[in-house]
Amino acid sequence: EYNVVDRLHLDTFEEIRSKERSTNFKKENRLSKLERERVLREFGATTKDIQEAAKRATITRKQRMKSIGLQRDDKKHEALENRLSKAKKLFSFRKKKDKSKPELDLERLHPTLMAMMGMDETAYSNDSKM
Repeated sequence: EYNVVDRLHLDTFEEIRSKERSTNFKKENRLSKLERERVLREFGATTKDIQEAAKRATITRKQRMKSIGLQRDDKKHEALENRLSKAKKLFSFRKKKDKSKPELDLERLHPTLMAMMGMDETAYSNDSKM
């Protein structure tokens, strides 16, 4: 049997519980170097295996920290680019295109479509050569 003391929304419970799990796991399951080596040796790892694995772990850890740093830089760079593009749009003195008439790329139209539009394919190709 069990007693219900407090009722919590499931999301609230999971948020609280996940924080407890992460802090307890880190505290309770951290092994010292000697304990880790003892466990690895019990499973048949050699000193060379342990050293190589430690080296790979260090390399991976450094790459991860570098990647996290680059992500921060990427976010800053993206924000700067967004501000610059907004400023360019704000201070642009170019004549705006008339959006009421879409431009057709006649060179890319299929001959059947050109015929449906009343355009002769050979007439267009002759015009473009001039």
